Amino acid sequence: MSTATIELRGLSPLDRAELRNCIRNDASLVFQESSVPENRYGEPVTVVAIVAVSIPAIQGIIAWLMKSRHHGEIDREVTYTSPNGETRSTRIRVKVDSSEAPDRAVLEQIGALGVDPDVLKEVAAGS
Repeated sequence: MSTATIELRGLSPLDRAELRNCIRNDASLVFQESSVPENRYGEPVTVVAIVAVSIPAIQGIIAWLMKSRHHGEIDREVTYTSPNGETRSTRIRVKVDSSEAPDRAVLEQIGALGVDPDVLKEVAAGS
């Protein structure tokens, strides 16, 4: 059985540095770079972060998402791969200025992907 992971795609080099600062255990975090072909437009290098699911990793992802919001909104595509290899993707969208606690809303949307409920309970207890 392999480890469950969360992928965050389309990161800039600055996103990469900030995410590394938010996730305390570097062993749970791997980056893959991809270049845009010369005949296409876009960022010259985009980064994919692959994070092994753990309590500190999810806490770090939530902290990073809270920091990286734009115009009062979190909007990021996330892919979860379960230990048996099943993948699910979603777009996490949270308005930070809403009455709901934004970190709880992000946690609920991550949980909807199928992340281990015991891990989510521990993350929620530490929030």
